[in-house]
Amino acid sequence: MPYVICKRRVAILIGVLLAVLVASVVLSRHEFRLEHHAWLVERPMSRLLGFTVTVNGPVYVRLSPRPLLTLHDIHLADADAHDQPEALVARTMQVQIEALPRLFGRWSIRRLNMTDVELCISPTPKSSCNWNRVVSAIDDITSLGRVSVTNLHLTCRGGLCGKELKQAIAQVSALAWPHEPVQLTLQLQRSDNSPMLTFVGGTWSDLRADRSWPIRATTQFAGAEIAVKGEIDRPRALGGLSLDVDARAKSLKWHEVALGALRVHGRLSERQNGYQFHAEHGRLGAGEFTIDLNADEIENGIATKLLVTATHLDLDPWIDASTHGKGVGGFLDLSSDLTARGETFRALAEHATGSIRVMAGPAELPIDEVERWSKGLLRLALALPAEGSVTHIHCIGGPFTLSNGRAASDRVLIDTDNVHMRAVGWIELRSSEMDFIVKPQLKHGPIENGPLVQVTGTITGPVARLAHTDQVSESSRRDQLADRIDSPDNPDRPCE
Repeated sequence: MPYVICKRRVAILIGVLLAVLVASVVLSRHEFRLEHHAWLVERPMSRLLGFTVTVNGPVYVRLSPRPLLTLHDIHLADADAHDQPEALVARTMQVQIEALPRLFGRWSIRRLNMTDVELCISPTPKSSCNWNRVVSAIDDITSLGRVSVTNLHLTCRGGLCGKELKQAIAQVSALAWPHEPVQLTLQLQRSDNSPMLTFVGGTWSDLRADRSWPIRATTQFAGAEIAVKGEIDRPRALGGLSLDVDARAKSLKWHEVALGALRVHGRLSERQNGYQFHAEHGRLGAGEFTIDLNADEIENGIATKLLVTATHLDLDPWIDASTHGKGVGGFLDLSSDLTARGETFRALAEHATGSIRVMAGPAELPIDEVERWSKGLLRLALALPAEGSVTHIHCIGGPFTLSNGRAASDRVLIDTDNVHMRAVGWIELRSSEMDFIVKPQLKHGPIENGPLVQVTGTITGPVARLAHTDQVSESSRRDQLADRIDSPDNPDRPCE
């Protein structure tokens, strides 16, 4: 009799387990809408993230040991920041979690998918877009699993982002399992040739423990490739950044001037209020350069200071662009000391100020090309040799002052076989348009001072003509050109 009872109990237990299994299978295939119970999702997510989470659309749940939640029209906002931007708005969100860890107050997220997302971030402490409050949530999240975001519109406000920096990202994919390297991929556009960013960091467990976090990242855009490798000492606060940076580009251009291939290796490190990038070894075409760049957060945006020294850059592309490939150039040396302040990166580029010094040469210009610039007038003005030959330029050099995108100079010196010249004028860096008045001093012949010449047009398409009086009537140009050009102190370096 006991044996029969035992068999019945076993049969009942098996039947219950089968019923539970069948019910689980059936339930897992069906979604249930939580009518008027969105708070069951909003409250725990608000406690986890520190933002007020609101779900304005329907909420669906698929029951299983790994429940799947589907949310529509989700909003994350700072409850105390009225009339401020929301931290996140998403059209849809799917979250699959492990049920058992939730019973113990932990989150093990197997899958997180979001579509049509507006994400706002800010390093400013009191900003409604500051996500520092979410750092503590890392302690309650054992893993993130697979994360996917489609059609992300990112806005960064304050700090080194300036007033506002926006970026559209077509696809974000990430993996963050507890004991495997965190992986992140960003694709900016929906195409095979879209710019990409690939990131590999330490493990999620190392991030939770705030251990030193090794990182590697590569990005490709507009024919350039940047590789980064280093570590973050305090990953939870993104502090203690120290990275080796290697950047390459097959060919750089400034307007129609081909500058050659770029290769630069440097180090990016954190400063008290910003970051510093130092590169001792850079190559652009045949030349070499060094870079020192400091970027600091200030009250109203960003302050930057840039020092660049370049030697033996190839002068040929500059000569080729203006002579249809018929000229020959030597080398170009350049040094600059620039500063900029602004609320956006565009403002920094447009309002940079400082000094630039250029020294270039030697070069040879075909006379027929020079005559094409001026329709025959320069031969008389500059005592050029006979048609069909070339004019030899020993050097071109001088200091420029950069302001509002315009590089201006009152002392550009040009030395040729027959003429020593001084030029006054400016170049618009954004368009390469220029306007210079050139004062020639002939080295040979009965006439010492030649007529003034005006050079306009662009770097790749100069136009030269005899200058009229009204074109040099500005007091600044008149005063700058009034004095006789001094003979160079060092005949071997006549442009210094």
